[in-house]
Amino acid sequence: MLDALKAAGAIAGLMKNKDAMKAATERIKIAMKQLRCEGAAGGGAARVVVSGDLEVLSVALAPALALSLTNPAGVEQAERLIVEAANKAIHQAKEESRKILTREAEAMGLGDLVSGSGGPFASLMGS
Repeated sequence: MLDALKAAGAIAGLMKNKDAMKAATERIKIAMKQLRCEGAAGGGAARVVVSGDLEVLSVALAPALALSLTNPAGVEQAERLIVEAANKAIHQAKEESRKILTREAEAMGLGDLVSGSGGPFASLMGS
């Protein structure tokens, strides 16, 4: 109950300062667009770069892996490695995004609302 009241008070404070909230939102959007996270698999044979918006920006295959695409076993291996690399990049992007959001929340005095598993907005942070 006390947490809910605390959250309501913080949100009411934000509503009074819409300009600060808008500026924070813009900083978050820019940071997410600029964020680049790379995942690799197979000793770097497959590499995937993902943005903070979780968009796949690039996929790169080592020449040896690309040459293996001429046979079904090579195709299956490449597919597995690409999926593994993409998942690693996505996981890293989520972690980095969480850090960006937490930093902004703390700067606005909302750290308790988004951090940890008990805050009312913890689910937004993937907790």
